[in-house]
Amino acid sequence: CPFRRLAASGIAFLVGIGLLGRANGMYFVDHSLLQVRHSTSRSFVGRGSLNQAAVLTETVWKNASEQCAENVVCVVPAGEAWLLSANMTVDALKIEGIFKWDDTVPGIVLTIGWLNVEPGGNLKVGSAVAPIGAVPGVTATIYIKRTAINQHPVHGDRFLNGNGSTIDIHGLPMARTWCLLNRTARAGSTELFLNFDPSAMGWKVGDRIGLATTSMGTSTKHQIVAIREATDERLVLASAVAGQ
Repeated sequence: CPFRRLAASGIAFLVGIGLLGRANGMYFVDHSLLQVRHSTSRSFVGRGSLNQAAVLTETVWKNASEQCAENVVCVVPAGEAWLLSANMTVDALKIEGIFKWDDTVPGIVLTIGWLNVEPGGNLKVGSAVAPIGAVPGVTATIYIKRTAINQHPVHGDRFLNGNGSTIDIHGLPMARTWCLLNRTARAGSTELFLNFDPSAMGWKVGDRIGLATTSMGTSTKHQIVAIREATDERLVLASAVAGQ
């Protein structure tokens, strides 16, 4: 198929380069880029009992990007609430309180070696009433570095994990997250004929798609730059910039 967002427990993740897998409640990212853009609204609850006492009503938010140096394990203490409104780079992130993504600011990137949501902690990326993508241009990108200076004592590095915690990820719903090509796309093609209407599936200009290889080669990623009616067979044409 030309496009796939890998799903885990009903949440669709857009993986820029690599694969997302789940084992025992832990989310591993192979290679480096995890971007949440479109997904069904759902909450993940990690292993163990939920002990989330912090509430969002009248919460005093701290600016997350100003709390820690780049080469440390950054800890969100229990009872505190941090708001990520700008790019943030730390060696690792441990969430014991609340860590919330600002769903009104476009282009935020969180760069980490690993991320662990501790018992009672809460990672919030969008909400049911304000999902990521509701404001045009807003995405949530987590870049997991090749290695961390400070290894986690159990899991090492390059992971996103929740244990007895809450991970809330809400994105705009999509009718379909992948489909088949209706016609062969030759190497170097900038047009894709799909089996379904991209607009009806929820795909938009600016979205990134993955085109799966049919050989032993490497699958490629692209960005949709235009969607228009096809000239025949009542198909819809998605035009993409090759390699971008």
